[in-house]
Amino acid sequence: MRAAGPGGARRAAVRVTTLALCAALCAGLSGCGLFEDDEPGEVTSVFEVGVGTCLRGPTEVTADITEVDTVPCTEPHTQEAYALVTYEATGATAAASGDPQAALDADLYPGEQVLTDFANGVCAERFTDYVGRSYLDSALFFSFLTPTPRSWEEGDRQVLCVLTDPGRPLTASLKGADR
Repeated sequence: MRAAGPGGARRAAVRVTTLALCAALCAGLSGCGLFEDDEPGEVTSVFEVGVGTCLRGPTEVTADITEVDTVPCTEPHTQEAYALVTYEATGATAAASGDPQAALDADLYPGEQVLTDFANGVCAERFTDYVGRSYLDSALFFSFLTPTPRSWEEGDRQVLCVLTDPGRPLTASLKGADR
């Protein structure tokens, strides 16, 4: 899956964070003693991360992320998964009606920009239900992981939305935090 930028078109210029950027920031801050516990969590495939899973940022920043460190939400962490949404190509509806060309189009990788636009929309949409406050009024940020061309070929259609509070370790779940 590919790490991508935050949602909220109105706040995109102000809130320019990505999972990778947050990971770099948090990794840098952990060297300053901000985190009490710098031990890695359980290494988990990004394809096995579910809603409510708490994550520690990777020590190496890469565009394509295949594994993350998961920890109990009561331990210091940098992100929390709050939505897992399946991308459906616009041709998927036509494909269901039996149009063979639409079926082929629905299987093609839609491109990074299309997936980023989709992720920005669904992550912003799901934010309020999980956190308890509108993204526009929140002190928290979101980012997401989207399918890569390679993972798409293997059937990956999932967008993983994650919450973060840059510069601060999280020590509890953000579900219903109303922040």
